[in-house]
Amino acid sequence: MGAIFPPESGRDPHFLAGPLEQAAKHPRAAYPVGMSLIEATWTLYRDSAADAFKGLGRSVWAVVALLLAYVVLAVAGMIGGRLGIVGGFLVGFVQAGVIGWYLSLVAIGVIGRRRVQLSDLREHIGSLFIEVISVLFVFFIASLLLRSTSPQLALIATILATLLFNPIPEMVYQERADGGLALLGESLRFMQHNWPEWLGAMVIGAGFLAGWGVVVFGAVGLTLALTLVQAFGPFFGFITVGSYALTGLDPLHFGGALVLLAFTHWFLLFRGHLYRRLSGSSRRARAWRSRMS
Repeated sequence: MGAIFPPESGRDPHFLAGPLEQAAKHPRAAYPVGMSLIEATWTLYRDSAADAFKGLGRSVWAVVALLLAYVVLAVAGMIGGRLGIVGGFLVGFVQAGVIGWYLSLVAIGVIGRRRVQLSDLREHIGSLFIEVISVLFVFFIASLLLRSTSPQLALIATILATLLFNPIPEMVYQERADGGLALLGESLRFMQHNWPEWLGAMVIGAGFLAGWGVVVFGAVGLTLALTLVQAFGPFFGFITVGSYALTGLDPLHFGGALVLLAFTHWFLLFRGHLYRRLSGSSRRARAWRSRMS
């Protein structure tokens, strides 16, 4: 199954209009006079954040789906835990299923730019399953190879993978690729040209998650820090944030979990819009557009 929407259907036509069409032919050219990387990046973040806030208001059912996805995954984990190796594969299939299902709802907000309906939750079951499981399979094989190495090496590999393949969730529903390895290769090419803008945005998410952990738990330990860092990246950790809504019924923890769910969906919308803007134009083109806006 390919992308939920044709990749070209949502490209902003203003990206390559007029002088931008010429600028896009020289992606490595310097910024125009008076335009800095910081200014152009700020425009990217501002516009993507505004689109994400609009999308969040139309995505109540998608936020509900994010919580339901964890519940389904948790139930599958309890059942699979009793079935040995077979159960492990069962959980993996369920994980791929709920991740693809939820990302297809994110795609509605990013590409479709319409309200997520209750009927969408039913109609998008099974969406993007092949794309997600192909990525998970690659990382599963890599984890088997690293299992016999030192824990320090495995930790370093995890951090590097999180950085180098960070836009994988967005590429799953916005690009067409033949399998997980192809998606990983496309991710490397994207990061090669856009890493300052992309990783700068990830600081926003990391900062919020760190602040959230301090408020709700009083501190951010190493385990929680690693969990939160992997929430947005190639390991699809966002699918487990619903667990925090079930850890306690006191107002602080439950209210904090609701905030985390809403932020997670907003940030994935933000990432989706940011990815579209970065992949749809060069730095020089974006700088020209920022100067003329």
